[in-house]
Amino acid sequence: MNGQVTTTKPRSCYKCGYFADTAEAKCPQCGRILHTVIATRIRGLLMMLCGVFLMAIIGYISIWMLDVIYNPGPSKAQFTGTQEEKLGIFALFAGIIVFGLGSFITGAWQAAFGRRNKTLSWIVVGLGILIFVGGGATVWFFK
Repeated sequence: MNGQVTTTKPRSCYKCGYFADTAEAKCPQCGRILHTVIATRIRGLLMMLCGVFLMAIIGYISIWMLDVIYNPGPSKAQFTGTQEEKLGIFALFAGIIVFGLGSFITGAWQAAFGRRNKTLSWIVVGLGILIFVGGGATVWFFK
């Protein structure tokens, strides 16, 4: 040996799902970068924080909007939209809260197990696409 100590760590491939204790940096099956369990857990914790942030912010905005809609006053903001617009806004808010919950659950899985769950990840991506398409459709509908 040349004096370097090589340690093996549990690593996984996000593309093909390869998982092993290895010192390799690239996946032997598909050639992608292998991620350590610790790095995956850190990403999971960050995803959990993002999910909590989305749920808290959009939840707060939803409660504020309900107050504006049902308790209008001369010195407060007032909602002047239609019933359909109100429904569209709250449907979008609900979608973002569900997306945040999905992000939190996916992040919790990663943090707990140190591996990515492809099914949960694709569900969150699908929710994101639905929010994007739904938001665009809502804007288009009310123009």
